[in-house]
This record gives sequence, structure tokens and C-alpha cells, in this order.
Amino acid sequence: MEWQMKPARKILTACAVTAVIALSGAPSAFAFRISPPATAGSSDNNAAVAAYSSGTSKAAEPESWLLSPAEIAHIKWCAQRFPSYNPTDNTYTGPQGKDVTCHSPG
Repeated sequence: MEWQMKPARKILTACAVTAVIALSGAPSAFAFRISPPATAGSSDNNAAVAAYSSGTSKAAEPESWLLSPAEIAHIKWCAQRFPSYNPTDNTYTGPQGKDVTCHSPG
């Protein structure tokens, strides 16, 4: 004799499985959302993008926190040579497993 699920139980099970699948993705939907800038009164969100791009942004030029072309070249040089390079503290993991400061030739 083959086991069969009652129609009402089938519908209830299908709804429960659908709800679990739908709700399991809900918390992660905003996990990688980019936060707005910390400075008040700024509506130009492209300033941060301009800091890491090859182009320039006239609206962002007066900001002192933008990376200069020399700083960008340094970061690119270190990142290409050292896979473990961390641009936030300018270090990479050396052969002995210790952090080493990166010094580019330029």
C-alpha cells in the first residue's frame, strides 16, 4: 500500500516550505547595503567613488580625504605584487606570517 498525504496537509506543507524559503533570504537582503556618507549636508555620493577611480570629480576636489594619483598608483602596485596586501593599513603578510609595510618604488 502506497502512503499518500491528505490534500489539506499537502497544501499546508507547501505553504510552510514556501514561507521558510522566502523568509530565510529576507535578513540578508540588506546585509551589503551601502551606508550613506557620515558627513551631514552632503548629497553628492559620487565623491567616494571618484577617490578610487581614474577619473576626477570636480565636486570632490576640495575634499582632503581623496586619494592622490600617487597614492592610487602605490595601492595598485602593492596589490598586484602581494595577494595579501591590505590597503587600509598598507601591509601584506610576509614569508614568516608577519605583517610587512609595503614600499612601492614610486
